[in-house]
Amino acid sequence: MAARLYGATTTIGGGTGAIDRTELDQGILNDGDSLLLAMNGFLDSYSLEGSSGVAEDNPDIIEPAYTGSLGNKRWIRQSVYVDARHWGRTITGATLNSAIAAIGSTNLRTLLIPRGTWTIETSPTVTSNITLKIVPGGELSVANTKTLTINSQPEAGLYQWISGAGSVSFGNLVAEVYPEWWGIDGTEDDVQINAALDSGDVVVKLQGKRYYIALPVYPNSNNSLIGAGRDITYLDYNGAATVDGKVEILNKDNVVVSDLTIDLNGIGTGNNATLLIDQGSTNIEINNVHLYDGHKLSLVIPTGSNIYINNLKVSKGNTSNAILIGQWDDTKHYATNLDLTDVFFTNILIEDVERDGFGLWNLSQIDGYNSVAKNININGLVVRNWGQLGLGYAFWGSGTDDGSGSYVTDVNLTNFNFENSDYASYPSGNAQGLHMELGDGWNHSNGTIRTLKKGDGSNSAGGYAITIGGGTNLNYDNITIVDPTIGVSSASTPATDVTLSNIHVRGAAYISYYMAGKRFKMVNCSAYQPSGSSLATAMQLLSTGASVEHFIVDNFSAYITHASSTYGITILGTGTINNVTLGKLDIDADYGVHINNYLHRHLVHGIRHEVKIRESVAAGDDYEVPILMAGPDEGGRIAILNVYLSFGGAIAQDASHYNTYKLQKYDSAGANPSTVGSTPNTNARDWTTKFVPVRIDIDSDNVDANLGESEILTLTKTHTGTGQAEADGVLTIEFVAW
Repeated sequence: MAARLYGATTTIGGGTGAIDRTELDQGILNDGDSLLLAMNGFLDSYSLEGSSGVAEDNPDIIEPAYTGSLGNKRWIRQSVYVDARHWGRTITGATLNSAIAAIGSTNLRTLLIPRGTWTIETSPTVTSNITLKIVPGGELSVANTKTLTINSQPEAGLYQWISGAGSVSFGNLVAEVYPEWWGIDGTEDDVQINAALDSGDVVVKLQGKRYYIALPVYPNSNNSLIGAGRDITYLDYNGAATVDGKVEILNKDNVVVSDLTIDLNGIGTGNNATLLIDQGSTNIEINNVHLYDGHKLSLVIPTGSNIYINNLKVSKGNTSNAILIGQWDDTKHYATNLDLTDVFFTNILIEDVERDGFGLWNLSQIDGYNSVAKNININGLVVRNWGQLGLGYAFWGSGTDDGSGSYVTDVNLTNFNFENSDYASYPSGNAQGLHMELGDGWNHSNGTIRTLKKGDGSNSAGGYAITIGGGTNLNYDNITIVDPTIGVSSASTPATDVTLSNIHVRGAAYISYYMAGKRFKMVNCSAYQPSGSSLATAMQLLSTGASVEHFIVDNFSAYITHASSTYGITILGTGTINNVTLGKLDIDADYGVHINNYLHRHLVHGIRHEVKIRESVAAGDDYEVPILMAGPDEGGRIAILNVYLSFGGAIAQDASHYNTYKLQKYDSAGANPSTVGSTPNTNARDWTTKFVPVRIDIDSDNVDANLGESEILTLTKTHTGTGQAEADGVLTIEFVAW
């Protein structure tokens, strides 16, 4: 392509003389040739292209006088530049309006703003067909109370071209704006960022660098604040400690903040937040954001709806909570009579924080208003190394126990991982995992909680993986707990309608399950404790702080053989213990079930206890297994109602070769065994005719109705002749204790 010099007698209508070749250039036109045409303040560029379009009076298409062998070619307008100085040497609102009027509302033109400061003293509107092209050094200074409206995307670099006390308003066709257009100075960049956010329903683009802010940044409705990447764009706070919320979204709709880091530098006092979403804001998206070194709270969301938090990272600092959801007791962080509903978190990482990770709180009785916090959904929450300066919860919830029902309700936590890898170095080491204080309709599933032992190694002062301290309709499913001090605890505050399924505790230092409550159901849970303190217990049902009522345990397994006096399940306390059902149990411990309901002898109804005896046994092999240890003080007793064995296959007894199964009772010293029940010694009951699993009753008439304090019940197998082989077996014992 070549640039040639042409002369023109007219640009209207095409034909001879429309744009003639000059005498200076007698060459033939080439396909792709270009020309610049300056006329009446307009600077147009054209290229010669293969177009058969008709030449125009207001020419975007011009027919050349002669094209030689090129055939039917046309000059096609590529761009049109208008020098604003054609309508006045000094740019003012009047001058700009004159240029806009001359261009019209349909012709596509680019209006050049040359170097210099041009004062806008009126409120002109740059229509959507006009593109402002501001050269470096060109500046539009808008006078106080005046507004410059721009309805098309300007052409300008990352330099200042907007100034003055007035404002600039961008229309909907403006794709993005930059705070650099207002002049970033590296000290109080919040001024320029907020000016960009105030300029319309715009996308404000930040560069890959640090922006230093001294006051909060306030996105408006229909704003997007977009960085160049979470690891390269920073809002770096260097202002006063008393300033609250470094990015605040208050009573706004349709806001996006993404791809940046907010670095608070630990500056703050009181309950300062790093990112605050409040006052009923709706349709908010926070994507790929890092909140770093917060003072007390990083992300706070007291009220709002349809809020989406994706790929959020919170690290360092935070003397209270990395994330706090719901209304609470600092009036700076709530709006009266507003609710919080429909909040969705995905892929959240919290690490190296001083206290709590993720908290939900609804203290809705502030100023007498009843507000709702419900339908909070968290999928993919990772919390690592929290509680570094004191008691800290990875994930917790609380409400108000004042009869108002002001709980946080309908919470779903899925796919979570909590791990404190450096707990031993913490001053108090009280890191805890899931902690509930009054909630309704919470579901926790598919998670791992690892390494929560107290820093100083003591056995009861901290390190609870799951604490159920009140609430109702709570569900915990498919959770693995590794190396806690205590695995699951609900013993302190009453909770109702709780289901724990597929919970597996590995390596608890003290107690795997420390339980109380009403209408609890535990299914397919296990405890594995190969090391730890003496008197270790797989499960303890304790009625001292809260009653144990309508409590079902089924398909529970425990391995706890590392110390003396280990227990599978212990039932004790000074409060009410009613309607406890123990289903299938597989316990490897010194004592399978230990009942020590002291001081008040409240009735324990309907206990059904299953103990896996052992794997299959060859003919002639005998054994004795502990079944039950009783310890009711003040004369309390256990009454055994039914005892039976179930085997996975038939046993062919005969008169000469048979097995005998006995219940043996030992005194409190573990001595003086006596038989309190046995199977028949002959083939009077042909166990080959029984259905599989084979059930063998131990004669209840021979069972002592009273099993006294600290007495131990065992199952003993002996044989006559060569005996008989047996399949896997389970002993079931039904009894009441009082």
